[in-house]
Formats: sequence, structure tokens, C-alpha cells
Amino acid sequence: MSCLRGKLVYKPLNVEVKENKHFINDYQLYTKSVVLSLVKDDKEVKFKNLKEVWTLLRNKDRFFSYIEDETQKFLAQINQEEK
Repeated sequence: MSCLRGKLVYKPLNVEVKENKHFINDYQLYTKSVVLSLVKDDKEVKFKNLKEVWTLLRNKDRFFSYIEDETQKFLAQINQEEK
């Protein structure tokens, strides 16, 4: 996800594609993941890899709750830093 004019945007990326392979190192990926990303002026300034998503796949409620909670924490942290 990334922030665009105050909105959250879901953007799937295929790290098997040559131009996206750098994300494996950038985000320390070892499997598929969800990464929250703050982009300002076309530059990423902060990110958070939600590594626990795949341990929660068998429990839909916990899976979505985890993503929602972590997204809210990420946004709150950004708001605190901008004060």
C-alpha cells in the first residue's frame, strides 16, 4: 500500500519481473508479503513489511484484523512524526 493524496492505494508487485527484483532486498522479502509504504514526492520515505500475514491465512478474521491494525499503527506513527 502507498499513500496518494491522503488515500491508501493497494498496488500488487511481481518481484519476479526484472524491474521489481530490488524489492526483495529493499523489503527483506523471503516469501509473498504485504508492505506498507509512505511515498512523498515520488520517493519512498518509510515502509513496514507485515511479515505475519502468511501465518494468519487460515483465519480470515485475524488476517484482516492484523492488516487493519498494522495499517492504523503505521498511519498513526506517520501522523506523530509529522507533528
